[in-house]
Amino acid sequence: MQQEKLIFDFKQTVENGRKASDVLGDGTDNAFHSLFEHGVFDDVPVFGFFVKACNVVPDIQAYRFCKKIYKFVYLTQEYDREELDKFWHEYSAANQENGYELMLSVLDKIDNLNKVGVMANLIRAKLEGQLSIENYIRLVTSLQMIP
Repeated sequence: MQQEKLIFDFKQTVENGRKASDVLGDGTDNAFHSLFEHGVFDDVPVFGFFVKACNVVPDIQAYRFCKKIYKFVYLTQEYDREELDKFWHEYSAANQENGYELMLSVLDKIDNLNKVGVMANLIRAKLEGQLSIENYIRLVTSLQMIP
């Protein structure tokens, strides 16, 4: 009697929506995640490759972030240090945050290494008096949103 009720409830859940499939999918996802974490699939060729690929993703993101920082430092190294210090102070004051940390956050958010060159050119324009700090911030914010 109880088994028939369970079967009826299951059939009704499947027929009335995706709730059962969602629960089954979540359970399967959790099971596979647990198996991956414990290294069960490491020696299985296809799954082992997949696990290793998933572990590499943070390393790739860190590598790309480091490339952005390196390019930014390289492109701004020729700028006058005193002028750059004034820029960082003004940038920090305008944002009411640490300018260096904010710049790292901006570098992390941009999706294209070429945009780092644009940012360096915007700093040059600010240092040469062609931009106000408000316009610099506005342009950098816009740069982050351009695909």
